[in-house]
Amino acid sequence: MQKVKEFRKRARECRESAARAPNAELKRHYEELAVVWEKLAKERLDFFVEHPEADLHGEAEADESNGTGAAA
Repeated sequence: MQKVKEFRKRARECRESAARAPNAELKRHYEELAVVWEKLAKERLDFFVEHPEADLHGEAEADESNGTGAAA
């Protein structure tokens, strides 16, 4: 499983939940979760860019947002 894509998917899901949230407190909570998921995705991708030997599943190459790889 490609964690970077999974983390970004979870961030999108949190943002979708925020859009449907019945109150401001819950909306803020979902937005905070989305930020954390996006941060995890970025940190993981940054690690693999710096240490390509650790990227056994080609996450950095398959990431559509890094500008170097093809979308998978």
